[in-house]
Amino acid sequence: IADIVKEQGFSTAAFIGGVTLQDSACGLNRNFDVYDDAFTYSPDDMSRPGKEVTQKAMEWISAQNGPYFAFVHYFDAHFPYTPSPPWDTQYDPTYTGSIDGSDAVLRPFRDGQKSPTKEDVEHVLALYDGELSELDQTIAPLLESLDSNTLVVVTSDHGESFEHGYYFNHRGGLWDGITHVPLIIRGPGVTPTRIKNQVGLIDVLPT
Repeated sequence: IADIVKEQGFSTAAFIGGVTLQDSACGLNRNFDVYDDAFTYSPDDMSRPGKEVTQKAMEWISAQNGPYFAFVHYFDAHFPYTPSPPWDTQYDPTYTGSIDGSDAVLRPFRDGQKSPTKEDVEHVLALYDGELSELDQTIAPLLESLDSNTLVVVTSDHGESFEHGYYFNHRGGLWDGITHVPLIIRGPGVTPTRIKNQVGLIDVLPT
């Protein structure tokens, strides 16, 4: 997309929230005028705070006087599942077990060395839901700042597995929980409709 719109005179920028899309890891910065991927991170989390990503993106977008393409990447709703209060207890406030969403605690379950109880799985799923809700709140100011002429696409590269004996991971499975991701398109001339046929991320660019 950056290649095509750059040829059409668009300004282009990317704001990266996780180490997997830092240019040193993937070389994605081609034809971006700005590729904002410099941040420090903990090896236990590997992400940049979503609020910082939102702020950087909003500052750049507000300075644009012509057509632009912004790729805004968030890593918040991702393993480890460690949402901030109140989201950490929002969906499972009565849990009394010892399982939390940290890498240190969940790694043996992710690697298949231990099996969680049903209550543990439900608790970790609640933490993941908390991350999603916290991310909704984090993205909201950016979406609210965009005018009606802006085409917005919201999607994800993967979900997470909380079943099939494959827990708290996404690297080695093709179940719906991992592959069924959001794809929401809003913009001028886009009539609200739900597409019933199967589509994929490869369909985003031609659409």
